[in-house]
Amino acid sequence: TLINDVSASLHEVAADHQVGWVAMHMQGEPRTMQDNPVYEDVVAEVSGWLAERALAAEAAGVVRDRIWLDPGIGFGKTLQHNLALTADLRVLVERGYPVLYGASRKRMIQTLDPTAVDPMDRLGGSLALALEAARQGFWQADARTVVELKERWRDLAERFDVRSDNARFTEFVGAARPAQAGFGLEAPAA
Repeated sequence: TLINDVSASLHEVAADHQVGWVAMHMQGEPRTMQDNPVYEDVVAEVSGWLAERALAAEAAGVVRDRIWLDPGIGFGKTLQHNLALTADLRVLVERGYPVLYGASRKRMIQTLDPTAVDPMDRLGGSLALALEAARQGFWQADARTVVELKERWRDLAERFDVRSDNARFTEFVGAARPAQAGFGLEAPAA
């Protein structure tokens, strides 16, 4: 069981119930988070904040390897912020916790490709972002169309030289994102 926590505040609940916990970064509140998100250094700020939340979870009793970090793509971030986080995802991976990267079918893909108006038109962008995240060592990616992604994942990963032999598909059930599916790569051996 895994609590997908968009508030990054439910670590004590995870500890009490001995379950995994995902700390997601979000600047501001859901109603206003996209109004004017500002960061001096989005990668350093998001990575540092998530590391603080992870340490708080460990102190509360959540087992370290059951703590996940999610940079919160699209949650209080501009397109430039999302792209910077994607380009430097390894900074978050290097913190030593599994990383959840959720960019599947997000509006940022439409911003990059204006023809992708309908979320169903964003598969190509979803794959490109997932491959870049995988190249940097992410552990799990949020996906909204598992069958389509699974069909294309191995071929694309091989073509772009991304290790895909451990690709796997799982179901996420989270507090804020009920019953979303996810896919990812096994955590690399230490």
